[in-house]
Amino acid sequence: MKHFSGLSSALAVSATVLLLAGCATAANSSAEPPAAGGSGDRYTQDDVTTATGIHDVTSVFSVPKSLPEDLNLAYINPSLGTPFFKSMSDGYKAAAEFYGVDIHEADLGNFNFADAVNKYDTISVFQPEVVGILTPSGAGLVDRTRADGVKLLASGIPIEGADGFIGTPERETGMLAGSVLAEGVAPLVDDEWADQEVVFVGLGQAAIPTTMERVESGLEGFEAGGVEPDSAEFPDLGKSATVADGVRVMADFLTAHPEQAIAVVAMNDQAGVGALQAVQAAGRQDDVRIVTIGADEVGRAAFKSDDGIILGEVDLNPWGAGWRWVEAALALALDEEFVIPAPERVITRDNVDELYPED
Repeated sequence: MKHFSGLSSALAVSATVLLLAGCATAANSSAEPPAAGGSGDRYTQDDVTTATGIHDVTSVFSVPKSLPEDLNLAYINPSLGTPFFKSMSDGYKAAAEFYGVDIHEADLGNFNFADAVNKYDTISVFQPEVVGILTPSGAGLVDRTRADGVKLLASGIPIEGADGFIGTPERETGMLAGSVLAEGVAPLVDDEWADQEVVFVGLGQAAIPTTMERVESGLEGFEAGGVEPDSAEFPDLGKSATVADGVRVMADFLTAHPEQAIAVVAMNDQAGVGALQAVQAAGRQDDVRIVTIGADEVGRAAFKSDDGIILGEVDLNPWGAGWRWVEAALALALDEEFVIPAPERVITRDNVDELYPED
């Protein structure tokens, strides 16, 4: 029987989506996903594609069809009240159901990372083989899990000393966002923006290097797409990356750049939607174009009233991220490797209804 243990109530918060990217542990992220060549005693990519339906998950590990009966997992979710992480929760529960393992869940509420060890102590009674978490500071958790003989699979942000790490390759993600931005901006540079300076803006968090790698790679992709900005700036979103932070930072930037055309790559949907709201409030719709990263409910909903400002959203597929965490955790438990491909799907106003019909 599959068991889903919810040990804290979800808090509705407008918090940052911090599912940051990185490379798969002990494997080449550009390699063919191992599930593609699964044998008869393992699940294949076709099996996963059928099981995940519209979520279209690319498997990271060809899971054996026979697993140890007592193998169970646990995940400490940073914020079940945030759409991205609620969707991720749905994904790892669906994967656990499909593969026939138990998963136990704890909730940090409003990204209360200081409570991570306490949450781990609560779920450790289930004796999980692998526990996962997304946190910018996991030293205490490393010590505690190591003492218990539990493997720690960091999610999104690498943790020094953890047994493994799963995320999305930052550079490839940013490059894709930048190329989408360039494709949408190039016609403007030759037309409406011809007499304006073009400023590239990367909205990231200076204190979290992975977010800066993402948006700096956005500039690289923007330039590789054939658009050379007159300048590039990377204003700091601060300790969080919420809609409110995006509004605040972008409002200040618009005030300081009243004549320029602005091309934005936002580290997540929340910051990008906040930037959108600031642009609309300032009446600068003609001067700004935005690409976000994540494609969660907040980002996808913005297409309904964005005045054409959001050109696309790199789809990190949060539901799929949850599914893949389970596959990676099973690989870690079995001392095998897993592979994370870079994201390839971009959500636009033209395909959002087809790809996310349940919205």
